[in-house]
Amino acid sequence: TESSQCGVDWRTRRVYGNMKCLSVLILALAAVARADEDATAFDADTFEEAVANKPHFVMFFAPWCGHCKRLHPTWNDLGKKYNTEESTTAIGKVDCTQHTALCSSQDVTGYPT
Repeated sequence: TESSQCGVDWRTRRVYGNMKCLSVLILALAAVARADEDATAFDADTFEEAVANKPHFVMFFAPWCGHCKRLHPTWNDLGKKYNTEESTTAIGKVDCTQHTALCSSQDVTGYPT
């Protein structure tokens, strides 16, 4: 048998090493998935300043909403097309489950709005 370090045998170290690699892979994939979202996500701090500088088409949504889930890919496609330096209009989105005060201040009563 192989000697163990700190009372842990080589098989246990191998499993934990593989788990670390898997964790890094999951984090990398999450970052890539977020990079694919081209509609600008707003919060209370960024919303007012952004819409004051340029006209925005903003989707107020809830992640559990079926209509919002179906609209999400199309909304990001709009963001890819219009969120450029040359565009006179920008595409944005606000998650109303995370930014309830912002959505209330915009009179959002249903999803998507």
